[in-house]
Amino acid sequence: ATVRGAWQGLAASHDRATLLRSALEGVAFALRDVVEALLADDVPLGPVHLVGGGSLDPRWRHLLATVLGRPLHVRDQPHASVLGAARLAAAATGVALDLPDPRTAAVVQPDDRTAAALYRAWSAGRGHRPGRWPAIRPGAAGTTSQHPAAPPNVSGSDRRG
Repeated sequence: ATVRGAWQGLAASHDRATLLRSALEGVAFALRDVVEALLADDVPLGPVHLVGGGSLDPRWRHLLATVLGRPLHVRDQPHASVLGAARLAAAATGVALDLPDPRTAAVVQPDDRTAAALYRAWSAGRGHRPGRWPAIRPGAAGTTSQHPAAPPNVSGSDRRG
């Protein structure tokens, strides 16, 4: 199948940074879909942890915490994937590794003002995914934000919803 996507409202005045922000918002809201599915199935959710290279960018951390509507615990290990792979390999081969567990370096709180602005932007352009957002309602179990966040003005024509 051919997968297509589009930016709604794209204009010549939009620069690379705007398109990057929109793409990152799309990733954040895809992760929010996962959280919503888990909550719908009554899966108890613990703290949300962020590791890896993306954990180094404060803008991404802020966006993700806000979109998820949950505090984000940033771990002090940007190379956690490599360490995880080493732990799996060691366990599979019976080798004992003494690697420290990553610690929480920061906790990023959701920003209700930003969430409200994202929600307004989404409300204006959500026709391509009717009824999908806001999926996590204010005060819903597992959320801390008073406002539902909203996805970017990005649509995938082959996304089902």
